[in-house]
Formats: sequence, C-alpha cells, structure tokens
Amino acid sequence: MLTTENGAEIKAEGRRAGASAWMVKPFEPSTLLGLVARYQG
Repeated sequence: MLTTENGAEIKAEGRRAGASAWMVKPFEPSTLLGLVARYQG
C-alpha cells in the first residue's frame, strides 16, 4: 500500500484490505523498486 498515512488503524485497515507491504510517501524510488522485486519472486 502506498499512502501518506502511517497510523496503526490505517495499517490495520490496509492489511484487512489485502495489503502485503506498506510504504509511506515520500519515499526513495529505490525502496519502491526493492519492494516490487521482492514480490515478483
């Protein structure tokens, strides 16, 4: 999930919705690419 929110309630809601990763904006592009690579398998 890519978001501007970082609170516990928001994270729990994201997990219930099926999010497997959490990234708060702003972020480094290399961090996003790392997450994508990890989930590509």
